Amino acid sequence: MRFETTLINLLILCGVVMSADDALKSPKTLYSAPTEFRPAFCSLLLDPVTGEYDLGYSSFNGLPNEPDNVLRIPTVTQNYLDKTKMVSQVITNTIVWPNEIESVPYGTFGNSHYWTSASAFFMPGQDDGSISLIDMTDPANPGQPIKISSTEDNKEWYYHRVIWHDMDQDGDYDAVTARAYGNSTSADESQLVWFENSGVNPPTEFWKAHVISTGYEDVHFRIHNLPLPDGSETAVIISGGFFSRSLTLTWTTDGDWSNTASIHHRVIDTAGWYFDLKIEDLNADGKDDILITTWSRPGPDIGSLLAYEMPEGDWRTDEWTRHVISTDFHDDISPGSGSPGAPAPFWRSTTSKENGEKAHLLVSGDDDGQAYLLVPNTEDPSDWSYTKSTIFRAFGTVGTMAIGDVDGDGYTEIFIPAYNTKQIIVLTYKP
Repeated sequence: MRFETTLINLLILCGVVMSADDALKSPKTLYSAPTEFRPAFCSLLLDPVTGEYDLGYSSFNGLPNEPDNVLRIPTVTQNYLDKTKMVSQVITNTIVWPNEIESVPYGTFGNSHYWTSASAFFMPGQDDGSISLIDMTDPANPGQPIKISSTEDNKEWYYHRVIWHDMDQDGDYDAVTARAYGNSTSADESQLVWFENSGVNPPTEFWKAHVISTGYEDVHFRIHNLPLPDGSETAVIISGGFFSRSLTLTWTTDGDWSNTASIHHRVIDTAGWYFDLKIEDLNADGKDDILITTWSRPGPDIGSLLAYEMPEGDWRTDEWTRHVISTDFHDDISPGSGSPGAPAPFWRSTTSKENGEKAHLLVSGDDDGQAYLLVPNTEDPSDWSYTKSTIFRAFGTVGTMAIGDVDGDGYTEIFIPAYNTKQIIVLTYKP
């Protein structure tokens, strides 16, 4: 803080007026909060009653006799500045290998508030996963998980993400996910699937499954509205296939995903072991882009951060231009490990976004133990160059970070899970 103030005063003396927001290009670290369990996936989850954010996170260990956990740090909106108040509550320890934790859109089940967990991975004993709902209406006494995913022929699937979307146009949200089963180098089978919400409240178990496509989508995806030539928009499932090594678009001609004849599918690139992705207007040109990582694997595959620019014409048929933002990630990691992990475009302050600045980029190093910040070199929409720095370094894995303005003061906070050292590191752009 003293250095920032001195820098600003120096610039004023030199005839250059610079705001504190301009001077603060990197976040400052507040502290490292110890956790009882290893944090993996972090999410900022809004409590619809209090209007405050909780920090939800998952923890898994791969040991056959040790339970995995879904946890909550309550009201980080109020408590994130005080390390002593960052205390975790175990929500459930009955879900095997929980991955991403998210909120179900409020109102889906009346006035009840639910979290959802996608679970499991390919390791033996950890590969029988589910999509589960957890009633968080009374967060001090959460309900037992309700397994809504269903299988055929007793297949064991692993799931990483669920997104809520009205797939059959009946007025309620359905659960969309990707699933796979196999080993660390290949998937024996993979599916893009949605589970039909019957509208029953409280929700029941084992919803009807509708398979959208097979063989491409397996781990991470997003649902995003993209423009059509007639000026309308349509929902598109954008998927980065880890095992299929395929970046895909899936959409319908009528918006009804239960009408399989209306579903269309396109592979737009095959650039590596796609890991995770976000959709955002990265270069501030008014069009959405895909920000995605590819994982380093044994052999010629290197870890990379890529951006795909939407075509000027029709995204359903025209080429998406690929921009290589960075390949400077550690690839000398042990077999079965890789880098980078999840990317996240963000603005360090409300002011920077309102001013039309480009997004900055955060990237988890995953198994390389680092968290990276990439800052655009210019505000020119045609310039895709960034300067990369390491904002955190740990022993072991850095999981999926949670990013947002938790207290509404206009500045962004970052929560970094350090898996092996059982810590959550808290950073802020607040001057």
